[in-house]
Amino acid sequence: MKRLLFVCHRNIVLGPVAAAVFSHMGPSLLSAWEVVALGCGQNIDITSSDVGKIHQILQKQAVPFTQKSRRVLSKKDIPRSDLVLCFEKGSFDMVVDLVQDGNNPNLQMLADYHPDSPMEIPDPISNSDPKSYEKCYWMVYKAVRELVKKLKEEAKPKRVMRVNLPDPTIFTITSPSCWQKNKLKSPDIIPPDIFQLLQASGSVFTVWPDPKLNPPENPMETEDNHNILPTIRKALIEQGLDFKDVRIVTPSCTDYEKGNLRNSSHS
Repeated sequence: MKRLLFVCHRNIVLGPVAAAVFSHMGPSLLSAWEVVALGCGQNIDITSSDVGKIHQILQKQAVPFTQKSRRVLSKKDIPRSDLVLCFEKGSFDMVVDLVQDGNNPNLQMLADYHPDSPMEIPDPISNSDPKSYEKCYWMVYKAVRELVKKLKEEAKPKRVMRVNLPDPTIFTITSPSCWQKNKLKSPDIIPPDIFQLLQASGSVFTVWPDPKLNPPENPMETEDNHNILPTIRKALIEQGLDFKDVRIVTPSCTDYEKGNLRNSSHS
């Protein structure tokens, strides 16, 4: 849990009022912040009218308030606090003296959160204005209001921006993505090498035959030679027959039956 420290000189009006207003305006922050009001002055003036006046104003604004015993700031309270807010310039300088290195980024002025950015929020006891206590309350109220807004904004979880990007592998003609332009671009065209034509040193001419087609030659006139067996040829010559008198008999149907050849022919 973080620790918020309100530091003023007397710890009678300014610190207790700021702690009450903070608890009233930012109840959701109380689970993360411990609010403490401390005083840095040793010799202080305390009047009975202080508590009565401030209690009356807080009651009028419906701010719960319980008067507590005064607590004094010690050197150990500074490093244990996550945020230290001072009201007056004098109390700010006293807290700086308590810091060892003199530089504490968590040490601030509550007036820096006020919309009008005053130099400080003074204690009303030093002001003779009869409305000084009421004016002091509204200065504390406006500064604490801006402080609560800032702490609530910081307490919000950071929103992660989620953008639904289209699938880059899906081709779209209207709006191609960079991935598509790189993947689907046409290949680089490499121009061919151009060689300079060289003139031939000599010319060779070839005579081709006439490509026209000649008509076919007339076939030779020859007599038909019958394919006759030599034995039959010899028998015909012995009988004095001419080959022209021989008639060729061609079988029209051939049947095989019981191993015997039966011919039916036409002459």
